[in-house]
Amino acid sequence: MTRRPETVQLVYGCPDSSASRSPEHRHAVQQGDTSAASHATDAAALNHHDTTLAARLKAHTADLHQQAGSSPFAHRLINGQIQLHEIATLLRHALLVHQELESHAQPLIERCEAFARLNPTWRQRSRSIESAIDELPAPASSEPMEITTRFCADLRAAAEQDPLAIAGGFYVVEGANNGNRMIYPNWRKTLGDRAAALEPYMDPHGPGQPAAWAAFKEALNAIQPSKETADSIARTAQSTFRYYLDLYDSFDTPLAAESHRHEPTP
Repeated sequence: MTRRPETVQLVYGCPDSSASRSPEHRHAVQQGDTSAASHATDAAALNHHDTTLAARLKAHTADLHQQAGSSPFAHRLINGQIQLHEIATLLRHALLVHQELESHAQPLIERCEAFARLNPTWRQRSRSIESAIDELPAPASSEPMEITTRFCADLRAAAEQDPLAIAGGFYVVEGANNGNRMIYPNWRKTLGDRAAALEPYMDPHGPGQPAAWAAFKEALNAIQPSKETADSIARTAQSTFRYYLDLYDSFDTPLAAESHRHEPTP
């Protein structure tokens, strides 16, 4: 994979500081060795005796998180340099992902008391995404959505093997609210009143976001899965980050860049 420039981590997952990482991790990142960096991150988490599920997921996704926040498209997202049709297209992709996760959540709520403690019923965000799509004054791109349909198929396969694996997907999309809440004010500056339609999706908890994220992680840790299930959850979290990397890259194609240059800022 092409090495990406380091940047502040704002988009998917909890904002993190590279200063808190081990010297081994920082050296590996500087050398462009993401595999070694991931190993060093995992080792650092274990050395600090924090072996909760949330801590393991953070360790296993740290470098993917870094990459997700350093693409050119991610920088445009963070800075509010995004067009309405791009937002509408992002929402179309997000809708499919959330619908897929939610379809697997409901049976788990009924069957698994530990998963029910995550209370994902109030995280059924697909309705807020649908409302935002309906209210935006710009049509989404009509380009095929193979990246997302392929990822949703991967989610289904993971859930068939271990139903609790989808907790990894919820970890990523729920953690996204931490960064989205920082990004949304920049979108408001760019879009004006039109940004109001996005608030239920981008900032669903408002000032309560830190408490909501802490509660989510506490409930996640209460699951106490077997090693095999914890590995499945971690793999799903990693694949979710990789999906967003692919999705962002699809917005960075020469065709997309050409469209961005010639479309006036709304």
